Amino acid sequence: MGLRSDLRGMTTISTFRLQELVRLRRLGAGARDVARMLEMSPNTERAYRRLFEASGVLHGDPRDLPDVEALRSIVDALRIAEASERHRRTVER
Repeated sequence: MGLRSDLRGMTTISTFRLQELVRLRRLGAGARDVARMLEMSPNTERAYRRLFEASGVLHGDPRDLPDVEALRSIVDALRIAEASERHRRTVER
C-alpha cells in the first residue's frame, strides 16, 4: 500500500502531535509506543511515519525538530497530490 492510500480518509491530527511523532521516532521509540503515547491508532502512526520517512524528516537530532509549518506542508503537499490524482482519474473515465 502506498503513502497516498495510507493517508486517504484519515482525520487531520495536530501539527504539534506530528512534531512529537518525529521527535519520538528520532529518539528511537517503536511504532507501537509512539502510537500509544500520542493516543493515535497504529495505522495513523504508520501512515505519517511512512510519509515522514519518504520526506527524510525522521533522521536527525531530536532536539532540532522541523517546525510545525514544514511538517504541515509535507502533509498538505501529499493531500493535494492525492486529490489531483483522483481528479485526473475521474476525468479520464
